[in-house]
Amino acid sequence: MYTPFENRTTAAHAPAAPGRKCRGLSVDELKRLPAWTAMEQHIRNTLGVGSYNLNLWTAWDGAPHAWMCVGDDVVDLQATGSPGCTINTFSNVGGTLVGSSGSVTIGITTGFISSSDYTVTKSATIGISDTATLTVGVPDLISGNGSWPASAQFTNQDQYSFKTELNNQTLQSVTLNAPSGSTCSLNYETKTCHETVKGRVPYTGSGYVHVAFDEPTQGHHDWYVPITNEPFNTRTSYSEFTGSVWVHSRSRYSGHCT
Repeated sequence: MYTPFENRTTAAHAPAAPGRKCRGLSVDELKRLPAWTAMEQHIRNTLGVGSYNLNLWTAWDGAPHAWMCVGDDVVDLQATGSPGCTINTFSNVGGTLVGSSGSVTIGITTGFISSSDYTVTKSATIGISDTATLTVGVPDLISGNGSWPASAQFTNQDQYSFKTELNNQTLQSVTLNAPSGSTCSLNYETKTCHETVKGRVPYTGSGYVHVAFDEPTQGHHDWYVPITNEPFNTRTSYSEFTGSVWVHSRSRYSGHCT
């Protein structure tokens, strides 16, 4: 299962980081992962009970060969309650006379804006206080289907607060036939929705551990022990957060002149 470190052909070169959001894993962080209990037991059962040190950085160039990586995928949010929505109808009166045809053009705003606030309720056991750019899948509360990606700076720290904002509004114009002396208006509908949510960000250990025994075991001092041999869920710790999402939209325009 384990390979003597000096026999490993790539031992002279630390492996490349497995993702964009990675840094070197520390020994303290390794021991805080659930996987460490099983790894330690495997080392004892396979290699013996002698004293040893753990090295996660190459001695010759100081480069890491064990990594802590923040998940790169969009963080999906789960609803913790039913969304509440309020619908109102408004009228936009006015416009500018266009040409001699008696038509009038009225400006309108369509689309949605979204604002969300979140707070970390439980930090991951590794990557504490590290900051990374996070992409959150903000739920589409207007249609009830899918989500919109929104970016935010995220710090793995208890009670850390962050927010996301989206603006998908556009200005358009509607031209209506306008008999002489008439007043034209556009009726439109606004929809404001709110939902409480939760999410979690994975912090995962990968790479390998250099186990250096004080006395030779099975003829070798140094052994290569892969972290990635352990199940993903046991070498991953999650930073958990809760929050609220608000979405406001304008739609269903209808015009008339009187």
